[in-house]
Amino acid sequence: MEPMKSIAETGHAKNVAVFEKLIAFCTDYGPAYNPSRNELKLDELNKKRDEANAALADVKHAKAMLKQAIADRQTIFSLLKPLATRILNALKASGVSDKAVDSASSINRKIQGRRAAAVKMMPAEENAEETPKRTISVSQQSFDNQVDHFLQIIAILEIQPLYQPNEPDLKIDALKNYVQKLQDANQIVTKAATAQTNALAARDAVLYSEHTGMVDIALSVKKYVLSVFGTNSPEYKRISAFTFRNKV
Repeated sequence: MEPMKSIAETGHAKNVAVFEKLIAFCTDYGPAYNPSRNELKLDELNKKRDEANAALADVKHAKAMLKQAIADRQTIFSLLKPLATRILNALKASGVSDKAVDSASSINRKIQGRRAAAVKMMPAEENAEETPKRTISVSQQSFDNQVDHFLQIIAILEIQPLYQPNEPDLKIDALKNYVQKLQDANQIVTKAATAQTNALAARDAVLYSEHTGMVDIALSVKKYVLSVFGTNSPEYKRISAFTFRNKV
């Protein structure tokens, strides 16, 4: 087997393209190309090429779906911070208790990614390399955390009889519908990411499985042609320069 190397995404398609050329030459050899190993026979080579092309297409589709899901999630989540601010202002204007406002304000700060107050550092800490690592987690800005924070705000609103906004998008039912959209968007991204992972694994199995993968089969074909026609033969020279990169 040729040395194992890391491979860029375009390298997978190049492997399949070179495999296609290898099949073409082997087909031109006619009856002289007659391997005993079933995986090296022309019909099986063509099947493997078709499997490889299908696997590459599946990866492209899965990546496109994930990219779209991420973009859609970003769009729906982009409304969250301004909406949370409007909710807080509406709550303040409704006449609820200061305690309720404080609770909602605390959660809104997490949504906005702000602290309640600036972090005060000791002099020895001001230039310490570890300071950012100790303080960065307070924003809790992951998508799952954002959904959880918004659910907490809704829970506060639900127990405030005075919170009765006239604006349709600030009403509790509308907020519940919105948070469902946030959760759905998160779930779609998760499913799309899983589908991409599975597509990548399936592609790697078709192309790079030991002995049965396209690359190992291609290398075996080259060895078979060498054994039949010899090093200096025109038949072997046609394919000797064909290289296949294996995935690590």
